[in-house]
Amino acid sequence: MKLLEKGYKMLVCDFDLSLSKTDRTISERTVKAIKNFQSEGGIFGVCTGRALPSLDLIYRDYGLTGFKIAYHGSIVADTDGKIISDTYMTTDEACFLIELFAPDNDSFVIAYTTDGIFCNKDNERRAYYIKMTRVEVIVRENLKQWISDGNFGVRKILIVDGPEKIKNIMEKASDRIPSDIQASISTPEFIEAVHISSTKGAAVLKLAEAMKISPADIVTVGDSSIDVSMLTCTGCGIAVKNADEETKRQAVFVSDYTCDEDAVFHIIEECAFSENPLYEGKNSLKGG
Repeated sequence: MKLLEKGYKMLVCDFDLSLSKTDRTISERTVKAIKNFQSEGGIFGVCTGRALPSLDLIYRDYGLTGFKIAYHGSIVADTDGKIISDTYMTTDEACFLIELFAPDNDSFVIAYTTDGIFCNKDNERRAYYIKMTRVEVIVRENLKQWISDGNFGVRKILIVDGPEKIKNIMEKASDRIPSDIQASISTPEFIEAVHISSTKGAAVLKLAEAMKISPADIVTVGDSSIDVSMLTCTGCGIAVKNADEETKRQAVFVSDYTCDEDAVFHIIEECAFSENPLYEGKNSLKGG
């Protein structure tokens, strides 16, 4: 357990394309390495944009235990399953974002709320999302109005469209995104938006405080822009080799392996990562 030998006490992994392979599975050797890491005193958990029920199923499938951070950082549950943080944006903020990113209702929109997960269209994107995450997504054709009339919190807004359309949407909207909202292109087809209190970085720091662990003793692993906030607030933020170039530039360390090469296994067993020569970000623990 070279990671433990280095003095790191906690490992926080993004799921899709970081801990998981491209086919969204976790290799047997990675699962074994995680369990060995925990048996020797390490603390492990996943921090994902997925809904908590989807993350629960992943843990069940692989026999994993540990803390869970879902909807980016909207829900934080400790190793005993106790919710230690539950944050979200208001319905007014969510409606503003839907109008900003999908004013003509052309794009596929998913709203993750405290009352469930809802979308604006019943189409192939909805079918694919349900198949991939194994959670129900309820159709509300006038999604913005339905949210406006609701009495609940909104954990995340997801906009899905073609890569060129997503790029154009973000370019037009970027200067109008409220300062208390983090919105970014997480994959070429996704724009994801959460309240700044619900970012992955905010969630990891809340968990560290609750568990009385110094951020300097935490390793975080990710692959995309939505992971940058947690890669830059801990002692060892690692971008997997398959991460996009912008994310790599924000990470102090880069893995020697891709997700399909079991990057997390190699990080735990071999500390297979190195200082990033292209690093140009700011890490509060690195003086950057």
